Amino acid sequence: MKATREESALVVKLMEAIDAGRFEEADRMLPHLRTNADPLVAILEAEVNLYFGRLESARERLAQVDPWRLGARSLSRYLLALGQCHLEQEQWELAGEILEGACCLYKLLRARCHLARGLYYLGVTKCKRGDGEEAEALWEQAKALLTEEETARGDFALGVLEYALGARRLQTGRIEEARASLYSSVRLLDEERGRYYASALGALGALLASCGECADAVEKLGEAQRILIRYMIGDPLIEVTPTLAAALVRMGRFDEAEHAVHESLDALQRLGHGRGVGRMFKTLAEIYLERNDVARAEHAARAALEHAETLRDDVLRAEAQILLGRVAARRRDHEAAEQTLSRAREIARGLDDRKLEGLACLYWAEACYAVSPMRAQELIARAQELLHPFSDPQIEREIERVAQRATSERIKLTPDNKLIFDGNFLPNWYVARETLERFLLKNALRQAGGNLTKAGELLGITKVHVHNLRRQFNL
Repeated sequence: MKATREESALVVKLMEAIDAGRFEEADRMLPHLRTNADPLVAILEAEVNLYFGRLESARERLAQVDPWRLGARSLSRYLLALGQCHLEQEQWELAGEILEGACCLYKLLRARCHLARGLYYLGVTKCKRGDGEEAEALWEQAKALLTEEETARGDFALGVLEYALGARRLQTGRIEEARASLYSSVRLLDEERGRYYASALGALGALLASCGECADAVEKLGEAQRILIRYMIGDPLIEVTPTLAAALVRMGRFDEAEHAVHESLDALQRLGHGRGVGRMFKTLAEIYLERNDVARAEHAARAALEHAETLRDDVLRAEAQILLGRVAARRRDHEAAEQTLSRAREIARGLDDRKLEGLACLYWAEACYAVSPMRAQELIARAQELLHPFSDPQIEREIERVAQRATSERIKLTPDNKLIFDGNFLPNWYVARETLERFLLKNALRQAGGNLTKAGELLGITKVHVHNLRRQFNL
């Protein structure tokens, strides 16, 4: 009887530790309850496993639970954990249905803290399905439930919500609102100091880096990375590491950036996290390109592409192709660069990913500006159109860099459709000829309404010649 009472007390302590965000403490308690047949123990163990990214173990424990035999309080926890499992598996619709069920139960039970947690995960599901505004409304609703909850579990739930709101506000360009939310989140999650604290630090670091506060950003991001590696939590580590590397590169600290990525790469390889490993190789390729180490950049980009092919990850495949296109451009292999970047653009179009398509166009412009300035200008204009909604300072810097490089050439197209050759700064003969031919053909076709015979008459050349030039310039 005494042992049973002690076990029951330990189950209560385990639940309290989880609800207050003390997951390391909860993880240490679990071995003492392995023989406990209470389905609530299986649910609580699944919650701990989910926190540490042990998805398969969480699913196995939940599969051992018969939901029809659960009371209302245990059933609500079961549904919340099951919804998180489906969320991790990117089954958004099913996750949403289950999480709505958990929230309904928590409303009936008047369990405000747990309802707030349910609304948090339901908001994450909405965000993943592209409804960020509805997600934000749910998180604000959840915050309102916690206004009088001055407890450790209330602080933990509120800290997680502030992190979600801060990340959302950062994504939508509300910098000062995001800053306030993220600093509040870091303060509230100080006792947890695990997955959510590190994620909040990572988002705050990204915000600081975007504002040019790189030294503070590196401090926050470095601490986030150390926590995530310590607990071997893969998914947030994939987000934090590239941001940390980019901030270090911007400060000229290339060796530190490379070391940080290798640390995360080793951790992700130990975890068997294929998607994360692929993204670390992609980040290494970006660092090597910044250092103009073309050979190592190509090696890392090809490793990223191999992982993309194995995982059938089209986003990573497009990113790796963009990097390989940039490598080819650095080697002045313009044909290979254009082919690779064109392939990346087609993958991005298939994904309906405007950001990736815009980057493919931008680096394609950079690859071809030396041999086809007119084409480069067209691609830059398209890249600007695609990338404009993202308000990303790093992307804006890249657009400016490529655009300045293209416009610094010795041939210019004015806004009123005039081609200018500056006799004091003579261009390469072949570049000038190709540019002039493209300019004349494009305008002749426009004036002739696409009729090849009329376009040939305007230019004094044959219809066959017009046809051949149009195919050459892909007009």
